[in-house]
Amino acid sequence: VADIGAGVAWTSAVMSLRPEIAKVYVVEPGKNRLNCAEAVAKHFGAPSEKLVFIDGTFEEPKVPEKVDIVSLCASIHHCWDEEMPKLFENIRNMLIKMNIINT
Repeated sequence: VADIGAGVAWTSAVMSLRPEIAKVYVVEPGKNRLNCAEAVAKHFGAPSEKLVFIDGTFEEPKVPEKVDIVSLCASIHHCWDEEMPKLFENIRNMLIKMNIINT
């Protein structure tokens, strides 16, 4: 999972508690928020080995691998109109391509 605009990472922490989620990339450009994220994750009992904290933005998320899910929980309203095309291009490029077979 890539949690873009994760804030203090409470959503990332909750997602990391799910056994089917192997890793959550916590992407946040705000230094103060990112500095609080580890403490918030610890408060929720999130497994630290599943969380990767990244100083990234909508335009440069810096997620090092493709993911199954991109979360924008309560963050997309911070994305400026001129950043939207790049954000959605990044999301398309970040997602693992799925082959869906109609039966």
